[in-house]
Amino acid sequence: NETQCRSVCNELLNNSIMTSSQCLVLCSTVSPAFARGIQKEFAAVGIDVLDCPISGGPVRAREGTITLMCSGLSKLDHEHNKAHCETTLNALGKTYNCGDEVGLGQTVKMVHQLLAGVHICAAAEALSLAAKAGVDVQLMYDVVTSAAGNSWMFADRGKRMIEGGDEVKSALSIFVKDLDIVYGAAKELKSPIPLAGAALQQFISAVGLGLGQKDDSQLTKVYEQVTGVPVAVSSRSVTNGSLPSGKRLGDEVGDYWEVAPGVFEEIVEVAQEPRHFVVIENEYARVLKVKFAPNYTTEAHRHAEDSLYYFLVENGLSVINHVKGNDPCCDCMEFGEVRFGNHKEDKPLVHKITNLTKQDMFCIDAEVKTKPPVVSALPLVANYHHLIKTRDKCRVYHIKMSPGEKTSVSYCFFYLNITLRGGCVKYSYGDQKKQPNFSWTQNHAMGDCLWKEPVVDLNLENVGDTVYEAYISEWR
Repeated sequence: NETQCRSVCNELLNNSIMTSSQCLVLCSTVSPAFARGIQKEFAAVGIDVLDCPISGGPVRAREGTITLMCSGLSKLDHEHNKAHCETTLNALGKTYNCGDEVGLGQTVKMVHQLLAGVHICAAAEALSLAAKAGVDVQLMYDVVTSAAGNSWMFADRGKRMIEGGDEVKSALSIFVKDLDIVYGAAKELKSPIPLAGAALQQFISAVGLGLGQKDDSQLTKVYEQVTGVPVAVSSRSVTNGSLPSGKRLGDEVGDYWEVAPGVFEEIVEVAQEPRHFVVIENEYARVLKVKFAPNYTTEAHRHAEDSLYYFLVENGLSVINHVKGNDPCCDCMEFGEVRFGNHKEDKPLVHKITNLTKQDMFCIDAEVKTKPPVVSALPLVANYHHLIKTRDKCRVYHIKMSPGEKTSVSYCFFYLNITLRGGCVKYSYGDQKKQPNFSWTQNHAMGDCLWKEPVVDLNLENVGDTVYEAYISEWR
């Protein structure tokens, strides 16, 4: 918001769009210091600034019931601006006078957002715990909303968490920005905010999962990555008896599959299946983490891109694979097993999976979308790297380094790095025999996914106390 506000303010000042004696009403949520800085800049050319962040969202804005946190009204230099602002603000909703100085309105909004963000996080945490414990989440919601543990955010976001769906009423990334404002101000004031700090990390984790532009109720998916149990009551359309009117049987997204006699289930795109989380997406690849609890069965979903699958369940995985057009069959995958699916060149895969293992199912699904601009004609030859799979679109290498081992390698291709067994690796560039110009150390955990561009003379050293293993998947 501050970057956007700065751009707009610069345009207003540099192009003389506003003139002396006019008033700028700042309704965006920005830091108090930023608001004070804007006020000084505009005051220098005779323009009033009213600090007035708002809360309420688009629905309440249309109803004229938003909350406005106003400061600086009494100190506007031009009387006509005071009258005009009061009339306009009263028409928008309920106005609170937060003080005489610009920045106090933003301070009140900041504290409000601390509570809002923490309450959303608490709602996601509570419902995730209930789901993991086997409690009916709708029952849990009904109990809380009629008891002392309720909050406005729990009642509003909790409902959306349970219902699921794709509608975005408030983007999740907004709370990364707002809670970061809280964190910055609290640091400057030396006022501890442990709850807000923890909530900020959860929102950052959600953005890391690719959920930044999703509704903020999708924060539950951060917890679901760990618990393996979804909060949302299944959004799939399942009917018993007959095919819904106007619907058809088929293999496309939105078509129906008769999964059992008289039972019809709608097919969803793989990224819309609740247990598949997009963690990387670009023009060359889309990477999804797949995780769900024992005895859980996914929704019917469709894979339309050629894909690499990396199975990361210690002691192995057993599933029932329900593939459309075939009888359900048992399948077993060893820890670290890598498979390739020809879903684009052959035919799309429409299926459901039931986890028969006593552990959470954990798999990385990497879609090989397009050929990058830089590829290697020959396979990689490097210490500790072993080629384990070759296809027309990709090659997969297994790298394994014991503590203290080091090597230098040039990856002359775009690649996906997936950690099989975590470790601490020191990276640097250049000749190993000389002092490197730049180096860094990175801790890797099982299932970490990193998309990388070609690199020459990359030095790797296992500086941890455990064996480091990963897959280097070359796009070709």
